[in-house]
Amino acid sequence: RERAALKRGGGRVRSLDFGEGWEPATDVPTADVFERELASAVLDGALDALEKECAERGAAKQFAILEACYLDAIDDREPVYEELGKRFQSSATDVRNALYRLRNRLRELVFERVRDTVATPEDARDEMRQLFGSLA
Repeated sequence: RERAALKRGGGRVRSLDFGEGWEPATDVPTADVFERELASAVLDGALDALEKECAERGAAKQFAILEACYLDAIDDREPVYEELGKRFQSSATDVRNALYRLRNRLRELVFERVRDTVATPEDARDEMRQLFGSLA
């Protein structure tokens, strides 16, 4: 957990002084900013939990594949399974299967976090739609 916190900037003090001439956006409603930050925090927490689960069961390589496919994309395109397979010395089928399982588990972890903040599973589904629509 400490490693993940450090990886995401924990323990460091960041200055919010961006210099002269920088102004925060005023055309974005505060509620939208809050929703986006909340969705991001929920997703970060779920990713941290998934990374820990993978490490505990000896599947760190699978999490690394997920990171490479979705989190480290440089040119806004997802790498093809064959490219990831070569990079991680796995078959394209193994990459596809790992991504399928991890995406499903990530969805479960996100849902668990959202469910803990509302009264019913129905409310959680509504909250998920509202929160993650704000990331689009």
